[in-house]
Amino acid sequence: MNHKDKAMPLASLPDNWSAFNEHEVLPWPMSRPDVAATLRRARSLRARGQATISTDATDRFRLSNFNTLILQTRR
Repeated sequence: MNHKDKAMPLASLPDNWSAFNEHEVLPWPMSRPDVAATLRRARSLRARGQATISTDATDRFRLSNFNTLILQTRR
């Protein structure tokens, strides 16, 4: 499969709900470099005890600190 043919990763909030704005937020596409940078940052925070990373399913990560984000790297 060519890199251009791969599906773009998606980011979403748990249950697609924004606690700050009290309304539904649909998943949004992220570029692969942005996903990689987000995972690096989350791993750095986890190393300092400021965040947790869990795997919900294959290629789906839950990043939890002040605001929980779900990254789905494949669709």
